[in-house]
Amino acid sequence: MPSAQHSHNASIFALELDGRFCGIPHHVQGVTLKAKLGTSHPATNVMVNQHIASLNGGDVHLVCGRGMSQPFYDWIRAYAGKSQRGRGVSILALDYSYKELQRVDYRNSLISGIVFPDCDASSKDPAYITLSFRPGATHNSDGQNSSLPRISTRQHWQKCDFRLDITGLTCTGVTNIEAVQVSSLAGRGPTLTVTVAESKAQSFYDWANSDLAGGSSSVTKTGTLTYLTPTIQTILSLGFRGLRLSKLTAVNSGAHGSALAKVKVEMQSDGAGVTCANTAWA
Repeated sequence: MPSAQHSHNASIFALELDGRFCGIPHHVQGVTLKAKLGTSHPATNVMVNQHIASLNGGDVHLVCGRGMSQPFYDWIRAYAGKSQRGRGVSILALDYSYKELQRVDYRNSLISGIVFPDCDASSKDPAYITLSFRPGATHNSDGQNSSLPRISTRQHWQKCDFRLDITGLTCTGVTNIEAVQVSSLAGRGPTLTVTVAESKAQSFYDWANSDLAGGSSSVTKTGTLTYLTPTIQTILSLGFRGLRLSKLTAVNSGAHGSALAKVKVEMQSDGAGVTCANTAWA
């Protein structure tokens, strides 16, 4: 996990990819703020005496909500498809009128991992992607004093807005999905772990029984986890291939009888691809 001491929310950061503006991350980890910029917040008139500089030797982590542009999602898709190449990534420090004050340019940057958000059918908390990249050469400079476009920068999707489909299984009872970590260093596909109401878990039990009858992990499936906007538009989808049942555990989420009983299902995949919607809505 990224160290919290390098996480900064006090300033506005923007992301560029190969010179193209990609949006405003929720926050950035792996850079630090120091020295003076002398900008002031228009609401408080408090001086923000900071400037952006890179840390040496570590990954940079971008925690992003929904309002990122298409090149950002294309970068994610290329990584998941194992076709990424070194990219020029720039982190820009902006004042509150969106003028560029400082920038760090990272050359030949490669994604090292992505964490897709967890889902919770009962929660309206915002969900975020964490994208980590490993930079090559780094260059710090003053900003170009140009103004960036004022877009809807911090749109969120909610943890409750998701849909899960797995071939041959009934997924309408799935209430929770753990965060999905995709990493080129893992040596295997990502794990998919879900919690389903026991009253709607029969198809998962049938899958476990068919595995026992045919040998361990004899039956593989495909699945799709779709992240949605509050208006049920697709943000992005994770397509899992070669899903194998790893573990099925009964969970009692309360002390008031079987109505609260749930089942935790752990599945291992051979890999996952990413399909990103057109982000015109973002």
